[in-house]
Formats: sequence, structure tokens, C-alpha cells
Amino acid sequence: MIDPYAPELLPAPRAQLALFPGAAAAPCSIPTHLIETDALAAATAEAMRLRDDDLSETTREHYVSDWRHFVRWVARAYPDRQISAPVDPALIGLYIGALRLRGLAKSTISHHLLAIQYAHRLWGVESPLLDPDLRQLRRGLARQIERPRRATNALVIEEATAMLTAIGTPRSLADVRDRAIFTLAWCSALRSANVVALDVDDVHIVELDGQRVLEVLVRRCKVDRESGNHRLLFDPEQLGRETIGRRMYLPALPGEHPMCAVRAVGAWLERSALTSGPLFPSLKSDRSIGESRIGKKAVANVVKRIVSAAGRDPRAYAAHSLRRGFVTSADAAGVRKALIRNHGGWKDDRSVSVYTRIQDNVRENALRAMFSPRIVSSLFDIR
Repeated sequence: MIDPYAPELLPAPRAQLALFPGAAAAPCSIPTHLIETDALAAATAEAMRLRDDDLSETTREHYVSDWRHFVRWVARAYPDRQISAPVDPALIGLYIGALRLRGLAKSTISHHLLAIQYAHRLWGVESPLLDPDLRQLRRGLARQIERPRRATNALVIEEATAMLTAIGTPRSLADVRDRAIFTLAWCSALRSANVVALDVDDVHIVELDGQRVLEVLVRRCKVDRESGNHRLLFDPEQLGRETIGRRMYLPALPGEHPMCAVRAVGAWLERSALTSGPLFPSLKSDRSIGESRIGKKAVANVVKRIVSAAGRDPRAYAAHSLRRGFVTSADAAGVRKALIRNHGGWKDDRSVSVYTRIQDNVRENALRAMFSPRIVSSLFDIR
């Protein structure tokens, strides 16, 4: 029997030791028998660094949480039993059954199992998930029918505009900030993580071809870490400063359109008098701005507040309603999928089609094609 937190069980890169809190840091094992020159030593160090960077920090935090949950469950179910490596597949099977009885979704259970699998990879032993009985159990889990999740409604341009019009001109500091978050998230189709990560230095209102445009620097984050839409960017005004990301350009909408992100963000910067730090910080009061950055859930709360103020049911909407609403609206307006894909940072058209499949099915419909005027006239010899 072994201690699952023992450092000797973790012949892994130094950064990976954080997966098991309490384990002392240990030097990385370098294959010294292959190192014959300084160049090979440098190559080995780079290889170890790349192995260190196999997961994002957020994913590691999830693994930490899920592993702790498994260890606590074992401690409660079997107070006198220690976890051994590899973990007994039967024990994991019981754990799956316990999670299922609690009503956890199949995807959530799979995430817990990934943490167990990764722990065994760090230990350098074969994953118990390869056990035939456990694989059969997991196939049975996959066959279970679950109640469909409640999908969030897409906030298309007509609905979003009507909501902001019904609310009227924002008065308080919080209202001005919420309007800026709402319009910027919709017009950019950015994820919540990208919106809340923006700094004041990341947005600039500029004049291009006689039109006001909001320039937005979107830095790379966990969800788009491997996306091909990000490049190494250099700031011409600050030599030596560089970042990985992409620049977006959001033109001002015509007239006094309520969904114009250029005017909303400009109004927020003027009202808040922010010159540095987070673009959307927390608020202590209507006249006091906090120092901390808002979290991702704050974007969902903004959407729900605006929807509720407009007299709609906020339960049917979330932060993703903005991103989904932009894609749906752009597709309905006939915008090419390539433009939508580049705007929202998707890697291919298939990702965009997840949002537009209903409209695609209406446009490319066998029954509709069958009864098109040309087909009908040929079938019934209409003159």
C-alpha cells in the first residue's frame, strides 16, 4: 500500500507536481546517457519544458479538484483502505456507480475519470481504465439516456436591440459598464473568458477610412490555446513588447444603434476614467471602482440583468447567448461562413455550423427543393 501523495510516485516534470498538493518538489529526470554535448543538453531541457506544458493551468486545477474528490470518496467509503497504484478497477467502478446515483451527468463522470487516468500517467503505471470490466462498465454508462440539457436562447440582433431599446439610456455606473460588456461581447462574438481578460490597453477607438472603429487585442487564453487564429504580435509604439493574440476591428454601427460597441465602450471608458488595469473591474458602489477583475460568470449575470429588465425570462439566456446570437444573425444576413469563422475565432466551418444548422436545414431542405417553382412546374407541366 502506498501514499497517493508521496513524491517518489511522481517521476514527472516539476510543474506537474502541483497536481498532488503536499508532494515535495523533485528534480526532473533527465536521460543523462543521451546527453553528450551542450546542444543535446539544451535540446533535452527544451523537451522537458514542452512535456511540462502539456496541460493548461485551468485543466490542472480541474484535475486537482477531481482527484481530491476521488480520494475523499475512498476515505469515506473505506476508512481503513489506502489507495494503491494502480488503483483497483473495481474501486473505480464503485466510484462511477456512486457518482451516477448522485445524478451526475455522463460528461461530468468522464472528467473525474480523466483525472484518475492522468494521475496514473504521472505515476508511470498503466491506467486502470483499460481494464476490460471497467471498459464494459463505461460502455454501459455511455448508453444511458439523459434528460437533454436546457439550451440557452440565441440573442439575435433584433431581440438584443429591442431589449436595449426597452431599457433606455444607461444611468448608473453599473448600467454603463453592463451595456459595454453586453455590446462588446455580442459584436465581437468573444467567449466570456476573453471578454473579462481584456485590459484597458487592449482596446482603442481609432479612425479608419473615415469611420470610428474599436480595435480589440484578444490575447490567447486556455480555450483557444491551440487555435491557428493567433499570431505573435508586436506593439510598434513599445519596442520589445510582444504578445500572442489577434486583433479585431469592430466598426461603429450606423445611426444611434443601441448595439454599437464603439459608443458603449467609449462611454464606459469616459464614465469610469480608467487608464490602466482591467477593462471591466468589479464595482464597490455606483461611484467606486474596485481593483479586481470580474469573473466569467459576471458576463452571464449581465445578460440576465438586461434580459430581466426588458421583461423577459432570464433563465433561458446566458453569456453564450451573445456569441450564439451573433453567429445566428450573421448567417441569417447571408454573411459568408469564412467571415463568421474568422470573426469569432473558430478553426473551421464545422464549428460555425453548430450554431447555424437549423437555418442550413431550412435552406438546404429536400422537401423545399422538391416543391421549388422550377421542380413543381416540371412535375405538373405547368405553363
